[in-house]
Amino acid sequence: MSNINSIKIVNVGEISLPITEYKKQRVITLNMMDEVHQRVDGTARRNFNKNKSRLIAGEDYFDIRQANEIRTLGFARNDGSVPEKIILLTETGYLMLVKSFTDELAWKVQRELVSHYFRVQQEAMVTSSNQLGGIVKGIVNKSLLPIKEQFETQIKALCEEIRFLKSSYDPSGAFVTDYKPIVEFLKDMKIPQKGRRRLVYKCTHRCRRYLLSVGKGNLVRPSRETGRWLYHVDGVNEWLKYEGHAVIAFHMDKLIGQGRLQLVSQF
Repeated sequence: MSNINSIKIVNVGEISLPITEYKKQRVITLNMMDEVHQRVDGTARRNFNKNKSRLIAGEDYFDIRQANEIRTLGFARNDGSVPEKIILLTETGYLMLVKSFTDELAWKVQRELVSHYFRVQQEAMVTSSNQLGGIVKGIVNKSLLPIKEQFETQIKALCEEIRFLKSSYDPSGAFVTDYKPIVEFLKDMKIPQKGRRRLVYKCTHRCRRYLLSVGKGNLVRPSRETGRWLYHVDGVNEWLKYEGHAVIAFHMDKLIGQGRLQLVSQF
């Protein structure tokens, strides 16, 4: 539905004009134009009818003829009846009609009407658009903040891991016997071969993750021959104390439990 707001007042010269808005832009009636320019009633309408062919409907003026719409816009008479039609001038329509007004008052009124009436709303609309853009930007940034923080954390951890690996790996260095794969440590601990492959995989990754997390990436290095991860004996011993023994014990208990279950199922 069209929208007119005639509550606020703007002073133009010696006349107080109600702010009238239609389809989100400020407009004036022909009677308002006569009043503010202190012309005889009907002057603006005569000029409008004379130059109507030069004006564009919907851009320079609006021709309102529906009684319900006219009443909704607030142009009903005291007896409840409404005019047959209402002409609403936009800024461009007003400027085209006011060309014929050449007296000193016309120049003054024209400047005030454009600056204080028509253009004020346009500036407010621009400000509102800028404010809306800032609000949208703030909402988007707030929504993306958790993702951004998570991504930065992952990148930081990855860079730290790469830095540790680069500092620990020396391609020109000779093989050091203190570095060996996890499977060799498990063999030294007399871990049976059955089910050991899965345990090797688990211990390899958990030991490497632990050493990197405590800043001891120099105790881990890839094998130049096989590409497998090699661990320094000191690093493995530290990890065993931290969680390794518990991981291995849990694995062994699980194997023993499965063996007992199979033995019982045979009888």
